[in-house]
Amino acid sequence: MAIHATLSGRLGADAEVDRTPNGHDVLKLSVATNDFRKGEKQTYWIRVAMYGQRAAKLAQYLQKGSFVTCAGKVWVDTWEGRDGNARTTIYMDASDIELGPRADADNKQGYSGRQNGGGGGYGTQPTPNDSDLPY
Repeated sequence: MAIHATLSGRLGADAEVDRTPNGHDVLKLSVATNDFRKGEKQTYWIRVAMYGQRAAKLAQYLQKGSFVTCAGKVWVDTWEGRDGNARTTIYMDASDIELGPRADADNKQGYSGRQNGGGGGYGTQPTPNDSDLPY
């Protein structure tokens, strides 16, 4: 069963672009998102894929540590590892990916991936520092 969701987090590696056998572009991301419960932080890794020309164009802006917001269908796969323990992988087929604030010297106020500057409010968030990274 797939659930439509929106998640925000940081990339654990540079974006990769592959092609399907039919020649369609596939953007692949590994996004870390945190959950805070009872004073403890839990980091979840989500494997995100996006298809089409926009996906290939976005790849050049998505490097390890980049903050992104992804929206799409999410599902969970549970499987048994080599050690016999149950493992869980979270997947998302993204219909939309937005760039979040960037941490660099030229842009202290953050960055919005939207050209018109509207919606989302990402441009108004403070720039995160290295202690905010989940890895």
